[in-house]
Amino acid sequence: MTPAQRKILNEAATSLGIDEASIHLEEFATIVQLILAYTPLVTTVHIATLLAGIVHDQWGYTILKQLAAQVPRRVSLDRLRNLYLEHVNDMNLGSSFCLQYFAGIFELAPFIDTLFMHPCSGIHLPAQIARPRISLVYVTNLILTQGDTPNNSLKWIVGDCAQLKYFRYYISGYKVMNRVIPREVVQSLRSHKDNLLSLELMLKAKTRSEYNMGISMAPCADGEQIVSLKVFSKLEILELNVPSILFPGADAPEYHTHVLKDMLPESIRYFCFITPQKECMANLNTVAYYRADFFPHLRDVYVINSSEVFPEQETAFDTVEIEATREKLWNAGVRFGHLELANPWE
Repeated sequence: MTPAQRKILNEAATSLGIDEASIHLEEFATIVQLILAYTPLVTTVHIATLLAGIVHDQWGYTILKQLAAQVPRRVSLDRLRNLYLEHVNDMNLGSSFCLQYFAGIFELAPFIDTLFMHPCSGIHLPAQIARPRISLVYVTNLILTQGDTPNNSLKWIVGDCAQLKYFRYYISGYKVMNRVIPREVVQSLRSHKDNLLSLELMLKAKTRSEYNMGISMAPCADGEQIVSLKVFSKLEILELNVPSILFPGADAPEYHTHVLKDMLPESIRYFCFITPQKECMANLNTVAYYRADFFPHLRDVYVINSSEVFPEQETAFDTVEIEATREKLWNAGVRFGHLELANPWE
């Protein structure tokens, strides 16, 4: 940054009552914060950064934190509704990308409705730093990709939302130590059982094959899977990669085809399964049979398969099996879609 550019930043910060030391921490963060401070009517913000931690013993966006502490405040971001936070490139820092880094934004923008964070490590701070005041009370649409996220951290984020309606949680390309399993995610969401409308979880790969930026994903073990979503009385949309569910194999002593019947709530209208197990089709046939009594609102079922991309998963369905399931669902008043992903390496 040239001296002339630095002078402009100094003048912009000084006019807001910000001490000059804060603007020397990190140039990109300084520019972003000053732009936000001078754009009070902004409604949507998307920040992609390489930096995600402590800089010179200071935590995150210190300029906005100073502005939030002013009495009376000179800056407000009350119009901000959609906040997209993204950490790019650095595989090591990315897994520790947490909400504290942007605490100043949350303090100045209390009415955020949509929060996207990639990746997210939730609420986590070194012991010597006091936890900032962050409120997500107005967030109804929460989209997170998995960082180094302990279960209690995810519970805090989800629990701080007053009426969460849309929740999406995805695998990220980062190698993480603390992995939240599907059952824990559902348990964290139980406080929103009466208002959650849409749930999308993409947390697992069914095999240990390496993909997604070379990170090896472990299969879902018994006890980690989602068992029931029936407590979510308003849930209409469900998207899962099926390794978040365990279908007993046809040769297993505990084999049955009521997994989906026992899991799905009565309110369900649409669900999509990605990379399903072979037993998925038999369970969909059971859903068709019980549709009128158990799932009166169900209209669409979609299956996205990847046996061409990952042939070792052995989830290819023959045409006869697919068409038989399609007919049963159609006769029950449900549209059925099936997509086989093409192999990108052929």
